Amino acid sequence: MDARQAAALAISVARRAGITGTPLSVEARGARTVVIFATHIAFVAHDEPTTRKIAVERLVLNRLAGRLPVAIPLPVLADGPVCLRTKVLGGPGLRHHQYALANGSIGDAYAGDHGALIAALHTAFSSNELDAFVAAGLPDVAQLDLDDAIRGGEAMADRAIALALIEAHRAQVVALADRTFHQCDVGSHNLVVDGHGRIAGLIEFEDSAAVAAVVR
Repeated sequence: MDARQAAALAISVARRAGITGTPLSVEARGARTVVIFATHIAFVAHDEPTTRKIAVERLVLNRLAGRLPVAIPLPVLADGPVCLRTKVLGGPGLRHHQYALANGSIGDAYAGDHGALIAALHTAFSSNELDAFVAAGLPDVAQLDLDDAIRGGEAMADRAIALALIEAHRAQVVALADRTFHQCDVGSHNLVVDGHGRIAGLIEFEDSAAVAAVVR
């Protein structure tokens, strides 16, 4: 399936959900295509593994609804490789992050909101719920962006230390009782803010996993 076919499929599913507007954008993102409408977003898997991954995301989002202090995408309609979700609306978190860096009071409020959101994510599910998610296909090892990690390591005096940390991460064994739910990319680019500059929504759950509460 290519991006054009994926977009056509997404539009068909959106029409069934009563969405008549044309897509604002179509983005190929690895093995999925993301089709953005004014109030909804459709994710279309290009292959079976990605279809299963999107199904797990849908399961997690449905169970997570109402458990966080911010809005999240909610699945509306799923059909085969397509999952149509609500679009979380708000101002771009990355731009607000830049304001926060330049203003201490804004930065303090932003950091407080960010910490509260991460804490809520980590405590959102019981161990039994996490076990069920892992059985359904939720990763139990956080995805590591090796390229980003190596680029970060270039800033260290001893690059070998950065590589050793990467290997330690890969070798880490986590007891089941120590697992918590992580959305492993709660960066400003995945957040939206309200008119008062408070974090109002988390838009991305592609990198979710059940992993260690604390990196040892």
